[in-house]
Amino acid sequence: MNTWSTYDATLADDDDVHAMAHMSAFLATTPDFGLGSSLDTPSSNPSSDDDSATQAKKHARPKHEIEVLHAKHMELQRQLQLLQLLRAPPRPLTPWQARAMRQAEAAQRTLQENSRLKRLVNEQRKVLAALERSLRKCPRLLSRDPTIHTEDDDTTPFKRLLQRQYDKMESEWIQRRLYDGTTPLRHTTLERSTEDGAIASFHFVAKMIAPLDYTSMAHVFWTHKTGLLGPSCS
Repeated sequence: MNTWSTYDATLADDDDVHAMAHMSAFLATTPDFGLGSSLDTPSSNPSSDDDSATQAKKHARPKHEIEVLHAKHMELQRQLQLLQLLRAPPRPLTPWQARAMRQAEAAQRTLQENSRLKRLVNEQRKVLAALERSLRKCPRLLSRDPTIHTEDDDTTPFKRLLQRQYDKMESEWIQRRLYDGTTPLRHTTLERSTEDGAIASFHFVAKMIAPLDYTSMAHVFWTHKTGLLGPSCS
């Protein structure tokens, strides 16, 4: 009886051993209980790695960061110079291209000036509209004050000054005998030689009134005064 019981116990132990072996082999294939987990144990805590990296960044010196940025800046400058050297030189513009460019720039400036003037006009319109609203709210401002001069009253002093200037001009014309120059005149003078009576010189003066453009005549007169044409019109 004891022999069979011992044999049964031995079989039970063998079965337990085989079961444990199978269980260990099965668990070895899983990532939680296998060899990979035991090998990765030193680095299995990513949070600790992140904390150490963060602490390393925190403890990084600003001087090192400045040096890195300076080196990157120098590298970018070198690349820019290289690209500028590799770029083809611009071709000279033809006269028509230069003229078209100038016209485009002038058109752009004109559009900008037009926009600026439109803004000014709109602002003035807003001011006028505000004044009109103020006048409508206060009708007493629309009543004419007798102490306020009208446009005719404002122009009266200027009219007097202009009339005084005309009178002074007329007196100057009379004093300088300029009115005598308005009458037509023809005068001829002959000078003869005392030896044989031949004509030595001939002088002719003609004076008449002719309608001339004031601007053109002023230009001719100023040209003569400055001596650009010399003593004659030729």
